[in-house]
Amino acid sequence: MKLVFTKNNLPLSLLIRCGLKEPVSHMAYVFDDKLVFHSNLIGVHIDWYDNFKKKNTIVNQIELNQGLQFEEDVYQRAIGMNVGQPYDFIALFYFIFRAFMYRFFNVPMPTKSNTEIKKAFLCTELAYALPKSYTQALLKKDLAITSPHEVYVAIKGALNV
Repeated sequence: MKLVFTKNNLPLSLLIRCGLKEPVSHMAYVFDDKLVFHSNLIGVHIDWYDNFKKKNTIVNQIELNQGLQFEEDVYQRAIGMNVGQPYDFIALFYFIFRAFMYRFFNVPMPTKSNTEIKKAFLCTELAYALPKSYTQALLKKDLAITSPHEVYVAIKGALNV
């Protein structure tokens, strides 16, 4: 199992990366190098990894080789609770607004988003399916206002890789 952090040339990806001055705009889980679990504008869903790679450029990845039980637990938490849920457009618009304020007016990103909808998810919110030991640094900040790059840096730091 691995986490991939990606970019593409679609307007939303460009907007997120430009607004935050970061190299990635999206994150996803990859299981068995075959299935991708992620949340994008069509909602939380599963896709084939080969299909996903045709549309996205993988910039960073984190291998989570913690054994089959670990992978099964994450898979069950991520997919069992979230597949079919909608994308959180309200949180996205707030995130983009705050990124704009950060980029052009140097206003720091907040640590909490009061706009998020329960049972609707941004890609970063799916990191809650990981054990808390991986996301402890992130839990100080609401994942609805956390960029994919921040998730990458926090998990990489938690794993000391």
